[in-house]
Amino acid sequence: MRTYNNATEEKIMTLNEDGELLCPKCSGNYLHQRGVGVYFRDKEDSEFGINVNVTKEVTHTTRYLTGNPSPRRDGFIATFMCEFCQSYVKLCFAQHKGHTQVSWEE
Repeated sequence: MRTYNNATEEKIMTLNEDGELLCPKCSGNYLHQRGVGVYFRDKEDSEFGINVNVTKEVTHTTRYLTGNPSPRRDGFIATFMCEFCQSYVKLCFAQHKGHTQVSWEE
C-alpha cells in the first residue's frame, strides 16, 4: 500500500498494492466514477472561462467557474461513489503558482 501525504502530513490519497485508489473515508477499493468537472480560466484570476461537467446522464458547459478547486487558475474534479460506505467523495486537482495540488473533498 502506498500513501501520499501533503507537507503537513495530511493523507492525500492511498493506493493498494494493485495501484487501486482507496476511499478516503473507509479505505474501500470499490470507487465508482460518477462524474468529472474541468475548469479552464480565460486568464489568471478571471471569473470566467470554460467549465465542463460530465456524468452518465448529462454534459453541462458554462462560462462560470463555480466549484473550481483552484481559487486563481485551472483545475479538475473527479467524483466517486464508494460501494462499501456509500459516500460520495471528490478527488480535486488545482493549479497553484505552477504547482498541482491534490486533495479530497467530501
